[in-house]
Amino acid sequence: MLFQLLQEGEEFRASSYLQPELTPSQLAFKDLVWNSERNTIHPRPTRVSLIVTLCSCKMIPLPGTGVQVLSRHVRLCLFDGSRVLSNIHTVRATWLPKNPQTWTFSPRVMGILPSLLDGDTFVRSSSLSSDIGILFELGITYKCNSTGERGELSCGWAFLKLFTSSGIPVSSKMYELVLSGGTPYERGVEVDPSISRRAGSGVFQQFMSLRKQPVLLVKVKSPSVHSKDILNFLPETLIGGMCYIHLLVFYRQILGDALLKDRMSMQSTGQRIRLMSSPGN
Repeated sequence: MLFQLLQEGEEFRASSYLQPELTPSQLAFKDLVWNSERNTIHPRPTRVSLIVTLCSCKMIPLPGTGVQVLSRHVRLCLFDGSRVLSNIHTVRATWLPKNPQTWTFSPRVMGILPSLLDGDTFVRSSSLSSDIGILFELGITYKCNSTGERGELSCGWAFLKLFTSSGIPVSSKMYELVLSGGTPYERGVEVDPSISRRAGSGVFQQFMSLRKQPVLLVKVKSPSVHSKDILNFLPETLIGGMCYIHLLVFYRQILGDALLKDRMSMQSTGQRIRLMSSPGN
């Protein structure tokens, strides 16, 4: 589902969330305000501010024969059960040929870690929805050996609700999320129904069946005071890799300098707003 949304246009890409949002009057910026005393943009605290670390995926089923796996990845976004509430962020997974059913993230490599492999993800949202949570969708890109056709195949999804029924934020800890099949709008669909069919009626057989279910391990924690201060310079709703938050903040600062600090008059600010909101910009 998330792959299809990304293919349809720019609505769910990070670039659309980084662009300053206008007020209903279209005469000023809603989420980009200049602080003349500190000579910088105003920080914007938000309701949800978390760091989510993708740790590993286990027992992920393999595609059929005749298919070459090109990459494995997890797409994640904010979701309330009916709507996607943020941009869609993609993290590439790594795996070993001897154990392709186990995916890992943020591998130890020489040099600079590519941002696509960074499993540490910041999550920000100003949504007041009581059902808000993080939707994880696992997938692979593949190539058919016979035809050369390329495509993307879902390997299951999981949903982690961020608030309890009483409105309390979920605990900072490790979560083991059992993956479901179908789409996030369906319930009770298994990723690999053959596992439950092979399970016997005994307690031990049921226990072993559960151990074979595909799962995603994620760690949720609150950002440190220093990290939260940095994240508050970003838009109120955004998901992205922790490895490039300083770059995103620098970009927002440049926007503030160009659109607010260096404006010659209120009229020039209005002209820049109209240019930014016109088609093609």
